[in-house]
Amino acid sequence: MNRKRLSILIVSFLLLTAARAQDVKNQLNPVYYGVNSLIIAPDARAGGLGDVGAATDPDVNSQYWNPAKYPFNISRAGVSLNYTPWLRQLVSDIDLANITGYYRIGNYDALSASLRYFSLGEVIADEYTIKPYEMAVDVAYSRMLSETFSAAVALRYIYSDLAYKQDDETTPGSAFAADIALYHNGYINLGQRECQLG
Repeated sequence: MNRKRLSILIVSFLLLTAARAQDVKNQLNPVYYGVNSLIIAPDARAGGLGDVGAATDPDVNSQYWNPAKYPFNISRAGVSLNYTPWLRQLVSDIDLANITGYYRIGNYDALSASLRYFSLGEVIADEYTIKPYEMAVDVAYSRMLSETFSAAVALRYIYSDLAYKQDDETTPGSAFAADIALYHNGYINLGQRECQLG
């Protein structure tokens, strides 16, 4: 095949691909999952680091990222209150509030809990004025299994009320979720340097 034919073939393929991409872009693309507020990082530290809270040292906000980190905390207990104004440049009444706490029982166990409340502000729909919100309450138990390894189990109750009216067809959604979390906190040698593996 000569170069001219190959060039025509590649350009044709690219044009057809671009036309197909435009066709897909114009189709209805609904979101197929709910409670999107659960993917928003609740703490400023992890949010400022690009949502890498799973890779940071244990702290009071570990409940969201990995509750198995709590037995490795230095302090015996901690409480954190976080407030995030969401999309403040567009609207003034969407926000996320989160309170988290933990308590280490002895040297190897920890209990933790958190409450998230995501308010979508005030929405005017038809003749209704609604205040949709989502919330999640969770508790966890974590245990240090060795000097570098821990595990946790967590239970979460999720509630989402985004409907603009309550009737037989639309009711608030609620669900339960369970998690098993593992955490390894150790040092490895890379070359001639000691590095932390979390």
